[in-house]
Amino acid sequence: MNIFEQATKQALRFETTAAATLLTVEDLWTLPLASGRISLDSVAKAVNKLLKETQEESFVAPSSADNTQLSLKMEIVKYIISVRLKEKEEATNAAAKKMEQEKIKQLIHNKKNEALGEKSIEELEAMLK
Repeated sequence: MNIFEQATKQALRFETTAAATLLTVEDLWTLPLASGRISLDSVAKAVNKLLKETQEESFVAPSSADNTQLSLKMEIVKYIISVRLKEKEEATNAAAKKMEQEKIKQLIHNKKNEALGEKSIEELEAMLK
């Protein structure tokens, strides 16, 4: 069963630093990565802190349901962060590629103008006809 299927079946909610605000998995996709009061980074830190508090090892007793749910929350937040970071990198690369293409187009335009400027008056007049 994938993590998002588990999350919807369990109706997971994520606590935030904002008073009495609970976020759904869908809400996480719209949060900023790191800036602002509520971000993916702050949600991940909060879940990680709770997870560490409940991870006292027992060599006899199995993991508690809370610990399992917190682990699922952590997996979901980490997955969303990785996707968002990848999307951000792809957008940055696309913007850089677009700038490079515009620069090349401008250079081509300049070269054509240079070539046109090197033509004689007779050639230019002939081109007008």
